[in-house]
Amino acid sequence: MKFIDYGGLRDRGVPGSKITIWRKEREQRFPKRTRFSAKYYGWPDAVIDAYLTALAAGHDEETATAIAERARPTQSANQMAAPGSTPNTA
Repeated sequence: MKFIDYGGLRDRGVPGSKITIWRKEREQRFPKRTRFSAKYYGWPDAVIDAYLTALAAGHDEETATAIAERARPTQSANQMAAPGSTPNTA
């Protein structure tokens, strides 16, 4: 799974400053970011692609966000295990 940072959003034609994107996230008019640390975050590329496709199809921002969030990949128990540890399979 690839993630897109703010610069990648701009490259894909998503308008708005970082603050505008944050406000839209808060108002559920833009997909939620994934936070990796206090300083680093990104959006799954499939989610942004689904969001832009829904907007191009004529949906409003709230509907496009709902459609995009359904495209968000889920993590299995094996993916959520800490690096270097073996998941509990018992």
